[in-house]
Amino acid sequence: MSTAPGPKGQPLLGNLLEFGKDPLSFFLRLNRDYGGVARFKLTSKIAHLITDPELCKYVMLDNYKNYRKGKPYARARFAFGEGLITSDGEYWRRHRKLAQPAFSKDHYIDFAKIMSDAVHAMIPKWDRSIGKPVNIATELRNLALQIATRSLFTTDIENDAERLQHAFNEINAWFSSGSKTGFLIPPTAPTPSNLRMRKVMKEIDALIYRIIATRRRAKEPPKDLLGLLMAARDEDDGSSLSDGELRDESMTILFAAHETTGTTITWVLSMLSKYPEVERRMHSEVTRVLGKRDPSFTDTFQLAYSKQIMEETMRLCPAGPIIPREVVNDDRIGGHEIPAGSVVFLSPYVMHRDVRFWENPEAFDPDRFTPENVAKRHKYSYMPFVLGPRQCIGNHFAMTEMLVAVPMILQRYQFQLVPGMQIGAKHLRFNEGMWMTLSRRAEPSPLTVRADAGVALES
Repeated sequence: MSTAPGPKGQPLLGNLLEFGKDPLSFFLRLNRDYGGVARFKLTSKIAHLITDPELCKYVMLDNYKNYRKGKPYARARFAFGEGLITSDGEYWRRHRKLAQPAFSKDHYIDFAKIMSDAVHAMIPKWDRSIGKPVNIATELRNLALQIATRSLFTTDIENDAERLQHAFNEINAWFSSGSKTGFLIPPTAPTPSNLRMRKVMKEIDALIYRIIATRRRAKEPPKDLLGLLMAARDEDDGSSLSDGELRDESMTILFAAHETTGTTITWVLSMLSKYPEVERRMHSEVTRVLGKRDPSFTDTFQLAYSKQIMEETMRLCPAGPIIPREVVNDDRIGGHEIPAGSVVFLSPYVMHRDVRFWENPEAFDPDRFTPENVAKRHKYSYMPFVLGPRQCIGNHFAMTEMLVAVPMILQRYQFQLVPGMQIGAKHLRFNEGMWMTLSRRAEPSPLTVRADAGVALES
């Protein structure tokens, strides 16, 4: 076995300064200069960037048990406990099996109605903002949080929605502040940021445990996501999730469902603003499929071009641009030594810009995702929701939310980036906001809700 090629780095620090300053740009350079497997160091820690699709498949699917979340997810584990995002091994497998039925498509007619109702609740505020600069990133994350809380807790959260919204804004800020120091400063260190985070977590924990306790006493608890998780039983021993496990999964769902989806919808609107022909084609499709009514779950299957826009947006702006894994046992990838205890990074952001797999990769072109063009590509060159057994359990939920919310917004509004607004790789999380000016369409559609009839669902 050989050592993979890579930059030399500095004494003691290795490549930590480059990585900490701008990890995405650093990874783009590694892929350009060294190809599908590149070796570097973070202080004394050996790390590898894997960008070849077949080798990514090996890490995420063929030999996934050797690549665990481990230490790279210590910061997320501090916030979410041992939820589906952070757990490993048999504990993760049991939880995934128990949670999977809650995300079956049998529930998506109800989810779509929750999503459209949340958009309707947002419209009066946006109507008052016509002609004014609006921080769309904050607005859409708040919308996604409303959808996540209503899907998880139904009405139990209504009196605490504003407090929960503020708490998750604090959590977003905490993750952003630690993006460059997370490898050096553990989340348990008594820094001012970590201490504020502990206070926020205590408030959220009190709220979630209160809801769980109320549900335990209820004779007929609601059949929302929390109710479905509480009703799930292990088919081997009949056990169910404990209060602590329900808390961890609730936190995981709330954060993952609102932060990633809200951010992606923000990117979609910015792309529609930058590319008027794409916006025109999407609006034409929305008008043809929906007319003036809300999208139902079954309608989302007819919004083919709209879905291509979401997929192309996630190619250029993936919600998870970097995926770290800790190596359990010595391994070999692409003929190169991968030692136990080292870290392997996959980067959808880099893979989705690789000229080996994407023609003119920096261009925004939704037609890349026509069925014909998808069939021509390497199956694993596109992974916005990860690959293999650890693929995001809420991927269909997220896509449904986008295909309900964005068409409803497009029926009523158009958007223009505020002059001077900078967007790019360093702004994937919109720490400084995404400011856009709203205008009303010449003939705004009165959004009327149509009840969805029972239908045979696509799998």
